[in-house]
Amino acid sequence: MKMIIMLYNLGDQIYVWTNRVKVGPYHNPHETYDYFTLPFCRPNLPSSLSAKRGGFSEILEGTILQNSGIIFAFKVDALRTTLCTVSFDTEQVYQMQMAIANHYWYQLDVDGLPIWAKVGDLDISDEKFEEIERAGVRFVMRV
Repeated sequence: MKMIIMLYNLGDQIYVWTNRVKVGPYHNPHETYDYFTLPFCRPNLPSSLSAKRGGFSEILEGTILQNSGIIFAFKVDALRTTLCTVSFDTEQVYQMQMAIANHYWYQLDVDGLPIWAKVGDLDISDEKFEEIERAGVRFVMRV
């Protein structure tokens, strides 16, 4: 196994990548989708910065890293900034509701280190959610 050591200087740019095939339900890790099938912020980047491939194992797995549009500077304090502003239509709200209800997770990559997180959390138990869903009530997503 080849180990690559990255050395950064103060202020060097570090990109956060999304794993194209790693968004899906937590309870079924084999069910995965393209990161941008959910209505996440889409960066407007030059094609040279839009995607990159990993090593042999990543190619076999089907991993394709896409630039998330998140960039930070090494060892430089960052101010809170807005990546984008999104207005969801009814279908996109439903997509996010279903992703949250089905415990979808996603994977980001920073300098080869994977970061996993849930798309969102419910403030209620799964049983209560299923009861409300059977009654035909829809949730409004809070940000």
